[in-house]
Amino acid sequence: MKIELDILRNAYDYFEESIKYYEIADEDGTHEEAFSDYNSKIKWKMAYITLIQSFELLIKAELKKILDILIYENMDIPITSKSKTISGTKGIERLYNCNPKIISLEEKGFIKECIEIRNSFVHCDVDLDTAEIKPKYCKMYSLFAKMHNELNEESNEVYIRIVNEHRKTHGNVMEFSKGYVVFRNVEMLEEFKNDFLKEIANNKRTGILIDKAGVKYNRYPYGNTEWNVIPPLHEFCPDCAAALGEFHYEDCDIEICPKCHNQLLSCDCELEVYVE
Repeated sequence: MKIELDILRNAYDYFEESIKYYEIADEDGTHEEAFSDYNSKIKWKMAYITLIQSFELLIKAELKKILDILIYENMDIPITSKSKTISGTKGIERLYNCNPKIISLEEKGFIKECIEIRNSFVHCDVDLDTAEIKPKYCKMYSLFAKMHNELNEESNEVYIRIVNEHRKTHGNVMEFSKGYVVFRNVEMLEEFKNDFLKEIANNKRTGILIDKAGVKYNRYPYGNTEWNVIPPLHEFCPDCAAALGEFHYEDCDIEICPKCHNQLLSCDCELEVYVE
């Protein structure tokens, strides 16, 4: 059986493979090592590599749409079947120079950065952090979708089939690309992370609670075994994301009341943070 794929179909094939790897690696947004499957998580490498490969092919498809010869590295010599096509890094530069409306200057820089990371995965030791690679992956994925639309291929049957067969994943990735980050193994919007950083800076000042009678109680920081002798299973509090040694954050389900030793959120002690 003979198989022939044009540039665009080849791009979609890599794109679909990338989604399949992503679905294995993501584990529903799990980032904590103790609760992740290593053999699943290493699929992030292939998810990322195949996504960048699909994007590079999409760049060539866009260049070819402008002028066939633009996909070749050396346009000044006769083109043959052995002519070398342009690299992803040079391709994005050429596309930007041909039509700067397709991608912004910021997007161009980001794409080149992602290509360099892919190159390091292919040619060197692999050192990746899921908290860092997922935001990059999702943004590149959204740029792939944007570039696909720029090609006026919205009705392409292959692309539609891929998106429909992976509708949930497609929706989740596109949503994550709208400013989500991973902080303390929790996926959150960048603005929430910034607010959280302010709370962390103030955390040490919240170590005392006071009741209506004026009696003060020292809070139990996350990981403290004075009352709960079982060591924590998580690196960060699974409810409020407090780090070991930090006090729990507002409305945490896990924090223990230092007065009655029940759940602080639901007990009747009515304690408040005491600030001198």
